[in-house]
Amino acid sequence: TGVSSLHLGDGFFQTLNFNGEYADYMHQEKDPDGTVESTFRNHEYNGRLETVLGGFGPFSAEAIGVQYGDRRFSVTGDDFLSPTHTQTEAVFAFGQSPIGNNVHVETAARVEHTTVAGTPISNIPTDTDFTPISGSVGVLWDVTNTLKFGVTLSSAARAPGQVELFARGPHDGPGTFEVGDPNLSIERANSLEATLRWRSDHLHFEGALWGARFSNYIYGNLTGNLCDDTGDCSNPPGGDLKQLFYAQRDANFWGAEAQVSYDLWRTNAGTLQVQALGDLVRADFTGNGGPVPRIQPSRLGGGLDWTSARFDAGFM
Repeated sequence: TGVSSLHLGDGFFQTLNFNGEYADYMHQEKDPDGTVESTFRNHEYNGRLETVLGGFGPFSAEAIGVQYGDRRFSVTGDDFLSPTHTQTEAVFAFGQSPIGNNVHVETAARVEHTTVAGTPISNIPTDTDFTPISGSVGVLWDVTNTLKFGVTLSSAARAPGQVELFARGPHDGPGTFEVGDPNLSIERANSLEATLRWRSDHLHFEGALWGARFSNYIYGNLTGNLCDDTGDCSNPPGGDLKQLFYAQRDANFWGAEAQVSYDLWRTNAGTLQVQALGDLVRADFTGNGGPVPRIQPSRLGGGLDWTSARFDAGFM
């Protein structure tokens, strides 16, 4: 990962930021006897160029930018996924506008074009194209010096991933025989979130309530059938792989999350802080369709953090 920033002055174009990432990753999935069944490889690079602008019209701060990504993913051994190639280009913008002294309105938008090439279970090489468009508007209110409240309304779109589109065989890690669908469409979530932040001298609290209505939510549908490595599911329980098809349905999500931290010890050398956090998620398909699979319902955690001018450390 590389990050660079160039200060352009105090005019309309103020700062130019560039972020570049490169990844070359490999892992293997093995049988209990140590035999390598499949090897996953991911070769990926991403670049992001962003310019920070001075105030313009009603906006006190703005940023616009472009992003590009290229990913080549392959699996050898079991025929879980033929080689895929994903390319992404995007443009985005952000703006902040004050209303009085204590209220700020933040807006953001992103337009993306994604191409995913692969070979589904039909053995017909296929190229898919998607143009997700996302946007959001948020209101931040500084009620007092210690209390802040925010509301954000957003509509976020996501293109299907290569596994969801082109999976075609046994996946030994989760013990499934997965089949993608190259006809999947863009997934969209329209959401509303309310946040609350409160800080005293030693105690800090952050909490949020949110809800999201998904159109064409992509999920792994377990059929209840068992398959062997070749995909023969006609005579269960002859196989031990759970059959899974990627599909889409509308769904409703809602959740809550909170984090509390307390400064146990503060000196000139640094601060020792204890933290506790938790969240709750509920997700159901529309039309009494039952719960959405593979959603973690709740989480609890805690830990200690040490922060100082020279180094930070912590565990959860």
